[in-house]
Amino acid sequence: MLQTEPTPPVSTASAAVMLVRDLCAMARVLTDAKRQSLILFGDGAEAMSAALAATGLDCQAGAPKGIPVAAAGPVVLPMQPDQPSDLVSIAVPLSDRGQMLGSLELHCARPESLSRRNGAVLCALADRIAKTLADAAPSGNAPLRQMLALIAALADHDNNAPSRLLTGLLRLAAGEPLSMDEVSALHIAGLGQKTGDRMSLTAEGLAVLARSGVQPHPAADGAHVVAIGDAPRRPSLAHATPPVWTPFARLTIGSDDFDIAEASDYDPIVFRLAGATGEWTELRHSLVDGWTEIAAEVLSATQDVTSEFVKMHMIRRRDLPLDEVAEIYELGPLCWMLRETETGYETRIRGEQWQPLRHPPAPAERAEPSRDRSHAIRALLQLWPDLPARIDHDVRSWVHRMVAGAKVAPATSRSAA
Repeated sequence: MLQTEPTPPVSTASAAVMLVRDLCAMARVLTDAKRQSLILFGDGAEAMSAALAATGLDCQAGAPKGIPVAAAGPVVLPMQPDQPSDLVSIAVPLSDRGQMLGSLELHCARPESLSRRNGAVLCALADRIAKTLADAAPSGNAPLRQMLALIAALADHDNNAPSRLLTGLLRLAAGEPLSMDEVSALHIAGLGQKTGDRMSLTAEGLAVLARSGVQPHPAADGAHVVAIGDAPRRPSLAHATPPVWTPFARLTIGSDDFDIAEASDYDPIVFRLAGATGEWTELRHSLVDGWTEIAAEVLSATQDVTSEFVKMHMIRRRDLPLDEVAEIYELGPLCWMLRETETGYETRIRGEQWQPLRHPPAPAERAEPSRDRSHAIRALLQLWPDLPARIDHDVRSWVHRMVAGAKVAPATSRSAA
C-alpha cells in the first residue's frame, strides 16, 4: 500500500495572504481598473506586503497618499500621467476598529465605480480586507482579542450582560475602540481617564493589568472612544422575553439613591430607587449623553420639577404700593395679584379684571395664607395655562444646576433583576 505524505496545513498567515489577494482582484473586476496597488503601513506591514507581493499583487509598505485619514469611503485620486480623461483613479481606505491600516488604489477605473451601489460594495470589500490584515498581523494583543471574542460568543448563551468594566479594560489594553458604556464604567472604577475623544489607562488601571500579567498594547495610551448613539436600539421595553436588568451604577441626587441598570448595548438604560423591587423606568438618555443628562432626567421623572421651580423662584412683592388689600407675586417677567374675599379668593394680572380662583385653597390653607403659597401657585397656573411651556427652558437649566452635585459610584451589587 502506498504511503503518502500528509498535506501540510495552510498557515493562518498564508490563508490571509491568499484571501487578501482574491479580495483585491474582486475590487479590480468590479471597477474594471487597469491596475491596482495595495499600500500598507503599521505593525507587520513590511512582512505582509512582501508576502502579498510574492503572489503577484502590487503591494508595498508605506503611507497612503492622497487619502484623508478620516475618509469613510472611496476617494478620487489626482489624475495619473497615463490615465485617459474618461476614467478615474480612486483609493479605498482600509481601517479596522478605528485604526487606519492602508489603502487600496484602483487606477484607470470606470467612473461608475463611484456610484452609491458600487461604492457600498467597495467599502464592504475594504472592510473584509482590513479585518483579514488585522487578524493576521502578529501583535501582542491577540490574546486580549480572543478573550473579547469569547465574551461576545458567551453573550449569545447567557442573558446576563457582560461587565462593561471587564470588556472596557480588555479593549483599552488591546488598543481597540471603546463604547461610551465602557468608558463610563472605567471612569467610575478609576481605571481609565477620558480626554477629548481618547481614553487612556490610569496608574491604577496599569497596576491591575500588571498584577494579572497583562501587557497593554502601545495603542492603549490613547484608545479611540466610539459613541454608540447610532447603534440600533429597541424602541421600548416591550421585549419578546423580559430583559434581565443588571445594576451597574448607583446615582445619588441629594438624599435619594437610584440604581442604574442595563441589559445590553441595544437596550435603553433604566432606573429605580435603590433597594426597590418594583418595575424599572426607562431613560431616554444614555451614557453617550453623559451623567448630568441622566441625573436631570431621573430628577424630572421623580419630582414635579416645574412646581418645585415655581416655589423656589416665586417672590411676593411687599415693596410695591397698592391702593387695595391684595398680594402681588412675581415669577420672572410674570406678575399677578391675589386677594381674599368673603367667598374665597380672586386673582388677576395687573391692569386686568379680577376673576374668581377656580380651585380655592382648603380651609387649613386659608387659615395661614402667609405660610402657604400654594394658592398663589394655583392663581399663576390659572392665569397662564401654558406656564410649563413658557418656563420650560428655565426649568431645565435649573434642573441641571440642581444635579450638578450628583454622585455616581459603581453598583454595590450586580445581581440581575
